[in-house]
Amino acid sequence: METRRKVIGKSIARRASKHTAASSPCEECDGPLASRKVSAFEHPALGLPGVVLKNAVEEIYCPRCNAVDSVHFPNLAGLSAAIAVARVKQNTKLNGPDIRFLRKALALKQQELAGLIGVRNETVSRWETDRQPIETPSEKLLRALVAIKLSDQAPAIDVDLKELIEIKLAAARKDPRPVPLVLEPTRVLKKDGHRRRVDAWAAVSA
Repeated sequence: METRRKVIGKSIARRASKHTAASSPCEECDGPLASRKVSAFEHPALGLPGVVLKNAVEEIYCPRCNAVDSVHFPNLAGLSAAIAVARVKQNTKLNGPDIRFLRKALALKQQELAGLIGVRNETVSRWETDRQPIETPSEKLLRALVAIKLSDQAPAIDVDLKELIEIKLAAARKDPRPVPLVLEPTRVLKKDGHRRRVDAWAAVSA
């Protein structure tokens, strides 16, 4: 299990060549490698607890010892944005891991996010560590910021800025389990001066 965990972390960072992985022997037992599609992939390296990728991830693995050599994702560049946009559409109140993930998806430092929202740097730190719940006006502003900045990178997820501002937030969950969020790969027609189909991620029911 430890070998698999390390490989997944490296593969998300470097996206090893599928051809190279498939033609190389297993590092554990020197056996031949094969590929398989993972029906439901969930791992901390995705950045947010509760996120599941459905029928999207391909594993390069060894049939002999079952060690995983690498994992491959379609449209890795748009995955973080899609997770962020899908999460802010959910009415469940944002917690520390949510806020930290959204900030990183926005490529902002804590002080930069604090400046945009109009709070102190220490306040963002307390939100991210669950020492202080995020106030409703700040939470709605953060949700709107994600929609404005990242929706173009998540073209398969419809988001309405007015709905985010008027969203009725549910009470903070006492259940420690993360809010489930399931995404699957798709292709959409993007109209940005050139009508073309692009790879994207769609949010689906669990």
